[in-house]
Amino acid sequence: MVFSNMVSEARRVIQESEEKVQGLEQLAQEVYKQACIRIQELVNVAESLYQTNCSKTSEIEKLHMEVQSTRDQLEVQINRNQVMVSQITQFESQMYNFQNLFGHKAAEITRLISEVSRLQSSEARLEESLAALSAAPSSVAARVEARRTSAPVDVASGALSGAVEDRVVEVPNETVTGQRMRGDEELVEEKTERDIVDSRALQSAKLEPLHNNAADFRMWKNPMILMLGRLDISGNDYLTSWIAVAFKVDSAQECSNSSGLVPRLGRWLTSELIKGLRGVRELQFKVQGFAEGCTPQGIAPRGRAVIQMISEGR
Repeated sequence: MVFSNMVSEARRVIQESEEKVQGLEQLAQEVYKQACIRIQELVNVAESLYQTNCSKTSEIEKLHMEVQSTRDQLEVQINRNQVMVSQITQFESQMYNFQNLFGHKAAEITRLISEVSRLQSSEARLEESLAALSAAPSSVAARVEARRTSAPVDVASGALSGAVEDRVVEVPNETVTGQRMRGDEELVEEKTERDIVDSRALQSAKLEPLHNNAADFRMWKNPMILMLGRLDISGNDYLTSWIAVAFKVDSAQECSNSSGLVPRLGRWLTSELIKGLRGVRELQFKVQGFAEGCTPQGIAPRGRAVIQMISEGR
């Protein structure tokens, strides 16, 4: 709309300029005709005066000088009119160039709008896929996790020993499993995600959008850890230890391979993080690529892996 108004205004200016030039040319021609008539009259008078009285020769010469001055003025005005016509022609050429430039810019803007629409459509499909995965029963996610970890795993202090459907048996680790020691006897406690995450509090939980600088990342990271602490009902700060892995160096493989005891919380984190990354295009595309790569494998994108990517990018 603005472009159309500019073009209309330019045409109007050109038309007014042409009308002024035509008016000036007509005025100049009229003045020139009148001057010629006047000159002729003056010549006739001069001849009459010369014939009648030779003593008035000086006055005739003066009249001739005035005529010459008038002619010079007319020539100057004609030259000015020609310069104005040349300027108008140059202005028309510039306006044509501007129109071509605006046309190219309009095509570029249309292409960018199409690209943004495509990205928004892709993001909407990804969010729908994540929502569908989050709405799936937890037993399905547990069976997928059991298939991925069905091979024997070396047990170290604080590591998981295996998974059986939606129940996980933990090895000795006071900070992660909440095991209790009685003399030399070790009691291994079984836990599920329902024993660790407050599902009611999770329904009202929300992550703040992520900003594109390191200082704001720290301001975003600390409230996120505190929020996980409020969701934690394990009694041994399991979620704090669980999310701390994402901020360790070279933890990408561990975060990508396992969601620990909280796969549903991991899927919820992925969905919230993708929503919060809309202002950080580079990370958004990276996370979207990671999520799309998980879909063919039949697994949901793990939120801890996404946080590890964000932390690594800071």
